Amino acid sequence: GATMSAACPNQLTFTAPYTGKYYITSSVDGICGNIGSSAIASAGVKLLNSAACPSIVPAPINDTICGAIALQIGTTYTSSTVNASATDPRDADATAAGYNCGVPNNTLWYSYTPAVSDTFLITINSPVGGLDTWVGLFDASNCNAPFQSGKCLLGPTPGNSYSDTVILAAGTNYYIMIDGFGGSVGAFDITLTQPTFVGPQFNGCLPSVVYTNTT
Repeated sequence: GATMSAACPNQLTFTAPYTGKYYITSSVDGICGNIGSSAIASAGVKLLNSAACPSIVPAPINDTICGAIALQIGTTYTSSTVNASATDPRDADATAAGYNCGVPNNTLWYSYTPAVSDTFLITINSPVGGLDTWVGLFDASNCNAPFQSGKCLLGPTPGNSYSDTVILAAGTNYYIMIDGFGGSVGAFDITLTQPTFVGPQFNGCLPSVVYTNTT
């Protein structure tokens, strides 16, 4: 019948010499049961022989695809997969859609819906000691819908940066999955850019062509 507060310290004390069983239940959305509920936080339970209240670091908000962070062109987003969950509910879906870098692990998600069809650059930077990176690119009508396609993109090793060119279609919802090579976790940053290509120029002016007609 004991309950715990929502924040630390949130401890239960077990008094010996009781020889029966204790049962601990936890709800992160305040709703009893699963029907109609949606998780709004992360929670964990640890059994410790200590009076100290441990510090529990929650998983990042974009630990799952429906928490994907919407990218803005030219903005750099810094993060780390260290506290991401080891598995993701969409791991099997990603593999079925064509993601063949490896078994996804500790993945984080980003999203982008282009206004125009164009070529874009996904740039990942990994600091020294950072994430040994794979990148997955998927498209779907929404975060709960099946992936229409999926591909494996290259990513940097720690201490390096890498950009991959992708062609994105206007109005399509794209989901970018940051994954670690062989179980790697670590820090990284991601930037989405839209390069501007210009034709040949001469001294800042478009070249002219002179035609001479002789008889």
